[in-house]
Amino acid sequence: MINLWALRLLATAALGLVGGLPAVLPANAQGAGPFAGKSISAVVNYQVKGRRGGIDFDAPMKFDLNLSVSGDGAVTGNAARSSEGRRGPIATSRGISATIGKPREIAGSGNSVIVVSGNTMTILRTFEVGGAKITINLQGGGRCSITAPVVREVGAGTTKRDHIAGGTAEIFSARQVSSSCSVR
Repeated sequence: MINLWALRLLATAALGLVGGLPAVLPANAQGAGPFAGKSISAVVNYQVKGRRGGIDFDAPMKFDLNLSVSGDGAVTGNAARSSEGRRGPIATSRGISATIGKPREIAGSGNSVIVVSGNTMTILRTFEVGGAKITINLQGGGRCSITAPVVREVGAGTTKRDHIAGGTAEIFSARQVSSSCSVR
């Protein structure tokens, strides 16, 4: 079941909205705006400190995001994470099928909603505890920028999310160290 309350709260805080979001923002009311018909390819590199299975880690992580947006607000694509584990490279990938303005549940790992305002697309994502706010800004000429901070949930303790190698990880910090973004 989608935790709409959590998404509205996260959206309200992240977007600075007064009064929160309606339960569902239909794509035809929200609109794909300047993202309609575009494909976005972005990479965010992090330095992540956390704990999994009682063992602390401090490792680089790469987040690859590839999205295609249709004129009617349908968003498809792929999100992949990769890092170096104790025994070598580890990676996971997840398909994306969403509609702008419509909250959705992500199987076994939280909820998300995509909103568009002007030249900015914001993807709000909840984890078991905490979440992420992915912001993509169109800049013209096939360029865009992306920021994707991991956010803490006030009063809920350490951020917890699914780990690349399976299970749950506590995230103490996830510092974005670089990013690239292109649109076509």
